[in-house]
Amino acid sequence: FDKYGFGLSHEESANLGMANMVQKNVLVGIVERMSESLEMLQHTIDEEGLTTPMFEYFGMRDSNGTIRDVSANKSPVPTDQVVAELEKDEKFMEMMKDYLRWEYKIYKLAFQMHMRQYESVQAQKSNTM
Repeated sequence: FDKYGFGLSHEESANLGMANMVQKNVLVGIVERMSESLEMLQHTIDEEGLTTPMFEYFGMRDSNGTIRDVSANKSPVPTDQVVAELEKDEKFMEMMKDYLRWEYKIYKLAFQMHMRQYESVQAQKSNTM
């Protein structure tokens, strides 16, 4: 096995990851939808709501609809500047684009799963109220 992909191509590795996500029925959290992700996690492990203050502290929407900003360690360098610097190395960018193509496919599936899971949690919550 190689150090990073266990001898698999990017495509094989991506396909294996996506298959595992579906077959193992994982709970999918999405960073840019952190509040929803935290809500699903809490619903999964703490239906009684005993840990609600902790989840709200880390960014779950509270009962008033407020989301606490928990951004930490923000970079002083904007992403577009980092990308502009990376684009100067054409060989690197070619490899990066190939790799990210597969990462994006994984992300799309994960996002779809996240949205379905979140809708399911919302439906379960509304049925218990």
